[in-house]
Amino acid sequence: MVEFSETGCRVRDHTMACEEGDMFHLVLEDVGPMVADVRWTYGAFIGASFRQPLTALVMEHLHTRLDQPLQMRMAQMMNR
Repeated sequence: MVEFSETGCRVRDHTMACEEGDMFHLVLEDVGPMVADVRWTYGAFIGASFRQPLTALVMEHLHTRLDQPLQMRMAQMMNR
């Protein structure tokens, strides 16, 4: 995920083949699965809207987690 807001996100993925109108499941760190609808694609980038907006508490949690180095986040996920 390149960026996110309460209502959607921009994803960079060279392997996902999708187009506007498609639906996919996205698992956010420590939040769980979310259903998202593809709104646009441009090369490896996908713009999607969440079917349920993120709450303020979830937004705060994700921003805190994303401020940590990727290696630390991955290690924490593997130790569950």
